[in-house]
Amino acid sequence: MQNTSLPGWIRINNCTIDKPIEYRQWGRVKVYRETARKLFTLGTVEISLELDNRSIPLILNQRLRKLFVKRSSMEFARFLQEMAPDAVKIGIDPELLVNNLIASGHLAKWTRFAKDGISISSILVGPGLLIEEAIRNQRETNFERIIHWTNEQKKRLASIKTLQQSGLSQKQKVGVARVLDRVTSALTELEDFIEHNGEQPCLKIGDSWTRFSTNKFPNGFTIGVEFLLSLCNVMFLNIKGFEWKEIGATAYEEIGGSKRFDGNKDALIKVTEKISNIALSDMGLLSNGSLYPIYLAGNYKIVYNNGTEDCHSKPGIYAITNVQVEEIESIDFPGEIVICTENRALLLKMYMSQWLEDSRVLAIGIDGQVKSAHELLLRLLNQVKLKFFIWPDTDNAGMVIAKTLKDIIPDAEIVLVDCQNKNIQTISNYSEWVAALSANTSFKDREQENFLGDSSLWDKVFKTP
Repeated sequence: MQNTSLPGWIRINNCTIDKPIEYRQWGRVKVYRETARKLFTLGTVEISLELDNRSIPLILNQRLRKLFVKRSSMEFARFLQEMAPDAVKIGIDPELLVNNLIASGHLAKWTRFAKDGISISSILVGPGLLIEEAIRNQRETNFERIIHWTNEQKKRLASIKTLQQSGLSQKQKVGVARVLDRVTSALTELEDFIEHNGEQPCLKIGDSWTRFSTNKFPNGFTIGVEFLLSLCNVMFLNIKGFEWKEIGATAYEEIGGSKRFDGNKDALIKVTEKISNIALSDMGLLSNGSLYPIYLAGNYKIVYNNGTEDCHSKPGIYAITNVQVEEIESIDFPGEIVICTENRALLLKMYMSQWLEDSRVLAIGIDGQVKSAHELLLRLLNQVKLKFFIWPDTDNAGMVIAKTLKDIIPDAEIVLVDCQNKNIQTISNYSEWVAALSANTSFKDREQENFLGDSSLWDKVFKTP
């Protein structure tokens, strides 16, 4: 084999490789396999003849590193799709962008031929020498950061272990012990991985999010360890309970510290409760830090856990927070129909048209996303015999909302709006509702506000037995 530098992802064994020849604005290398009787052309590799790390924007460099940090190569057609948005941003044709990236040494293209040595079998695109070097440098930098991070977490762990547990409840003591034991094991596993190329550590078995990665820092593993230590720290500082924002703020006394774990809240709560086998509320968490309203249109009566009541005898539009929902013991209204609407416009129109003066109806605003408080409220209402309706948009997000609500209230009817004929119908089966959207394109990708109907139509759809 001649001494030609090809990217490492192009593995060619027992072959002859020509010296690169100039091809367009870059180079092309022919790859052969020779037998006693014939010389077979296996394919060609297109690479840079002169590396130029200054010829593309830094954001493209980062994009390429992200694409190839976990994969060695990609089908050419798929790569064009991946790069199309970036090409549009900088005002260049995707194929021309690929050519420029090959010429500069950021990409390489490996075209394999079929057995006839002429027709193309596959075309792969992968990192050129510059991107391969950038990925190696990134991994080395991450490696140094990981060692420093591991030492810092070991110091935090040792410090927390010295704190007195006398003020904690028995359940909190058990939770702290399990959490600190898992963090101790996790850091030991990480050190073994770093020093001896041991098994890739994972904070919780079976949870891919908590798996350690050398390609990404921070990652789910490191975020999880930091959270577990911060949780134990805040428990000792706030014996009577703590709020979500305090977990990050007390561990990282800096601007933004309180938001440190917000982006991974659901995953962190799930992982922690699996490790400790104790609900975070039992470990002292008073609130998960979220506060949002749920809009209710109609009249209703709420009884809270402490015995207090919230009664609205006049039909109107009211709001209740998710925190209040968690404290509800029961909710009742003198009607039989509950309408879950994705958007607020329907609530307003029903109220302003005085249709809600009839106390048979309660409308609940989902407001674009089904959250835990919505689910809790609906399950409370579903304890008595009521008729439920789901009225979402018919885009992908609306379909997700409909499916989620249908899982919570299986007997609910889903609204299907015929905007063209100004009509509304309902379907009880989710799959049939989806099929109806697919069968008639005029139903699909419609906002709820495209046709909200009026009092007479609402009477026909919702109040007819």
